[in-house]
Amino acid sequence: MKRLLFFVPLLLAVAVCVEDYAAKIAPLIEPATLATLGKRGADSRVQKCVYWLAEARKDGNSPKKVLLAGGTGTR
Repeated sequence: MKRLLFFVPLLLAVAVCVEDYAAKIAPLIEPATLATLGKRGADSRVQKCVYWLAEARKDGNSPKKVLLAGGTGTR
């Protein structure tokens, strides 16, 4: 039981990290904003998304979980 209690804060910390990354990515991939950008206007946004997903992976989070937490509907 004590072992289980040790892992609960760790799991909560991981969940918070996923939400933090999702919050950073969500405004970058908002469809309404992307629609207003001209040709190649989203290039810097895509680069920022890739950066945050790489950081999430480096911290031990799945990029898929980050995107799903952001409500992108990616499967």
